[in-house]
Amino acid sequence: MNSTPSIAFAKFAAPKRGSVFVLAADDGAVGKAGKACDPAGALARAFPVADFSGKFGTVAEVLAPEGTSIDRLVAVGAGKASALDDQAWLRLGGT
Repeated sequence: MNSTPSIAFAKFAAPKRGSVFVLAADDGAVGKAGKACDPAGALARAFPVADFSGKFGTVAEVLAPEGTSIDRLVAVGAGKASALDDQAWLRLGGT
């Protein structure tokens, strides 16, 4: 017999290890959760160097970001919020 699935909600907590992916808007801005994963502002320093603007589908990666124990922090450009339809979310890796 199958068990009934359970769903639990929890407050966001920044990951402590591994690879972390955050979305960046078309102006390079990351949200509150993304900033929580990057306390030393490594992405803000890396974006100009990598010529990253948050354009849809682009990526910028920081290895072993300062102030964290994670292995890498990857920003994925989400582009303009108004252009994010179901197909765009699928292209960004949604299911």
